[in-house]
Amino acid sequence: MNAIRYDSAVISVGELIPEFRAQGVLVFFGEQAPPELHEFCILHRPSVAWSAPRAGDVVELDGEPFTVTAVGHVVEQNLLQLGHLDLKANGATQAPLPGDVCVEAKPLPELAPGSRLRIIAAGAAPAPARTGAASTGSATSEAS
Repeated sequence: MNAIRYDSAVISVGELIPEFRAQGVLVFFGEQAPPELHEFCILHRPSVAWSAPRAGDVVELDGEPFTVTAVGHVVEQNLLQLGHLDLKANGATQAPLPGDVCVEAKPLPELAPGSRLRIIAAGAAPAPARTGAASTGSATSEAS
């Protein structure tokens, strides 16, 4: 049984995202973000918005797991109210900024419309998916 804290579909990717991604950073905003933010963020539409990540949780980007190492103190408010998340693949154990979510230091995947952002509670994360296995269990995300 998965404990999905957040599940969202990417609807567009800003033109500056490849540069941010190369620096280990992805900036997410809900689809209601003002147009002046669109070029440097990933717009998304959540289907589950229960809570923000906590250290030890897993952030999945298109099924690729990233262990959360630190969470800033305004992340929950930003994510649940604005769909805003600053994801930094730097492995930091203290968030440099109040809105940062730090994950293990490894390359971030290229996201596109239709990609998924999921936050899975610690201890509930499935094993890394093999080919074709990522879609199993998705029906459990609506269970409360």
